[in-house]
Amino acid sequence: MAKRPKRQKAIKRLNLSDHTLDINIRKCNYNKFSFSDIEDYVSELVGSRDYQYDAIKQIMIYLWGGSYKSISELGRENYKQKLQIQQRFGTEENFLHQLPLPERLSGVVHMATGTGKSYVIFAIAWLSLVMGLTKRVLVLGPSSTIIEQGLREKFKELINKREFNSKLPQRYRGKAINLLTDNDPIEDDSIVIENINAVYTFGGITDTLFKNTDEVLVLGDEIHHAYSHLKYADNRLVLDKEEGPDGKKSEARDERLWMQFLQENTKISFWFPIHRKKSLFFN
Repeated sequence: MAKRPKRQKAIKRLNLSDHTLDINIRKCNYNKFSFSDIEDYVSELVGSRDYQYDAIKQIMIYLWGGSYKSISELGRENYKQKLQIQQRFGTEENFLHQLPLPERLSGVVHMATGTGKSYVIFAIAWLSLVMGLTKRVLVLGPSSTIIEQGLREKFKELINKREFNSKLPQRYRGKAINLLTDNDPIEDDSIVIENINAVYTFGGITDTLFKNTDEVLVLGDEIHHAYSHLKYADNRLVLDKEEGPDGKKSEARDERLWMQFLQENTKISFWFPIHRKKSLFFN
C-alpha cells in the first residue's frame, strides 16, 4: 500500500506594506519645519522619480516636523491603525519591545537596489544642514571603499549643481557645507562620509563626531548588516554579541559592532528638541 505524501505546511508570506510604519505628514508643526520651503529643490533633484520625492518628504517631516519624539511614538500610532500588526504581535507592548532603537527618532527606509537611494540620502543630509536643522551628519556605509568613494563623488557633484541650488529660498543659498572623512577635524556644518571600519578603530568618528554637540544626524546605508545580528531575549530585541565559532574577529562580529556603535553613540533624549541625535537607515 502506497504511503500518503506528507502534508506540506503552508508558508505564510508577510506583506511588507502591511507592517511598514506610516508617517502622518499632516501632523507636521510648520513652525518647526515646512517642506514647502524645499519642495522646488527636491522636485528638481529627483526629476520624474516621484517615489524619491515622497520618501524625502516623509523622512524630513518625520525627523524635523516635531510630531514624533521617537520611533516608539510612531509605532503606537501604527499599531492602533494596522490590524496586521495587531494580529502578528498580539499586544502593543510586545510590538514596541521588538522595535530596534525604540527610544530614538530612528527608522529603516526600504528601497530596492537601483532606485536611487543615494539621492534620498544626499537630500536628507544636505537639506538638514542648509536649513539649520542639525549641526553635523554622518553617512555610514558598509566596509566597501568603492561604495564610500561613489557616495562622496555623487555628493560633491550634487552640492555644486547651480540649477538645483537656485530652487532654494534665498536664505538657504550659499551656505558652506564641508564634505569630510574621519581623518579630517569634524566641525559643524559638515557631512562625514565613511565606511563602517571607521567606527572600529581608535579615535576618528567616536572621538570627534559627537564632541561638543548633540545635534547629529546619522544616516546608514545598507543597514541590514547592522540589523542582521539582533535576537530576541525576554521578548525584547537585543544585540547578539557572541563571537564566531573560532572566537576570532570576523565579518559577523564587525556587523554586531555596527549596531553597538548605533546603540551607544546615537542616543536621543525624549526631551526633543533639546538633544537632537537622530538615526535613519537605508536598506
